Amino acid sequence: MANPDQFSDSAGEWVEIYNAAGAPVAVDGLILKSQSGSVGAITGVGVLAPKAYAVIGRGNAASFKGCFTPAGYYGGLTLANSGSNSLALYTPVGTAPIASVTYNALSAAAGASSKMDGPQPSGSKGWTN
Repeated sequence: MANPDQFSDSAGEWVEIYNAAGAPVAVDGLILKSQSGSVGAITGVGVLAPKAYAVIGRGNAASFKGCFTPAGYYGGLTLANSGSNSLALYTPVGTAPIASVTYNALSAAAGASSKMDGPQPSGSKGWTN
């Protein structure tokens, strides 16, 4: 959620990741990078089981004020609330993203979250709010 309405962005932003692999994946140390150049390292998740999800909050346990406890945190990376934006996931030494997503102002409406809703006929992914 790029633009929470109950908390400030710095205290309530979060992203959800999914392990589509058939094996566990070590998540701590993976890097999130935004289109604007903001960077955050994931901590506190450990290993994500196959076909499992994890919600990761902005900041750390002391700063996150959302209405739930995230599985981990991604530091000070900021998610843009307007325009077309992207977020990419990298290994600590990776130069190419292992996953990425582009979102727009519609998906960043205050208090609204979005998800990828599977492949569309064109082969692209569709967003739903």
